[in-house]
Amino acid sequence: SNRQIVQKDRVLPIIIKYLFEITGIPVEQYQNNDKLVNDTIQNIKDYPWTVVAQEIGMDRWRLYHWFHETFQRGIFPDIIPQDIQKIKEFTKIAMVNQVMLDRQFQQFLKQNLTQEYHRATFSIAFNNIKRQSMKEMESVKIPKHFMNNINHQLFLNPEFGLSSIDIEIKKVLGQEKILTNKQQQQLKVKAYQEKINRMLINSEQIIAPQKIVESKNDMYEFDEKEKEVDEE
Repeated sequence: SNRQIVQKDRVLPIIIKYLFEITGIPVEQYQNNDKLVNDTIQNIKDYPWTVVAQEIGMDRWRLYHWFHETFQRGIFPDIIPQDIQKIKEFTKIAMVNQVMLDRQFQQFLKQNLTQEYHRATFSIAFNNIKRQSMKEMESVKIPKHFMNNINHQLFLNPEFGLSSIDIEIKKVLGQEKILTNKQQQQLKVKAYQEKINRMLINSEQIIAPQKIVESKNDMYEFDEKEKEVDEE
């Protein structure tokens, strides 16, 4: 393969050299401070990627991609378990309500996490959770009369939610029948739909419930600038 390996210790000093030329901030301040390098580049409208790539002897797209994926991911943290759990819950609730899992929904998710993550780190986690949730949802079939009862409760009391749902399930079933954990989880998700719907609508991220469509975007969500480079 003629794929170029990008060596950080060879590439970064040249990136920093041009940062110094543009900003006047001494090279020493950028050294061992990847976050400052990244933040500064984000604030420069036309950083000379082509010139830097030529000096390194590398394809511009390869350099640009390395910086915005590999280098940036080293600055941002891994997703903490608390946020993974949040992504799982929101995604399941959205699927139950046939909300499209599109970029708007992902933006809504990001705003509800405890901290900011790199977009590739987030996309990988989100796509894995989405696939897993789809599998789980397909394998769970909730009997219609349970749902009618739950929906009736929601109609009477929109705040009806996770705290009272287990008691309600027992009432509907009687003591002799038992729901599987998956079915209970599904009912809990359903019972929360009014509250989450209001949250989604209030955030103005979701225009209307639509059928779930498998997202075509792969691991990365490229911005316009990256698309242009990609097409060269």
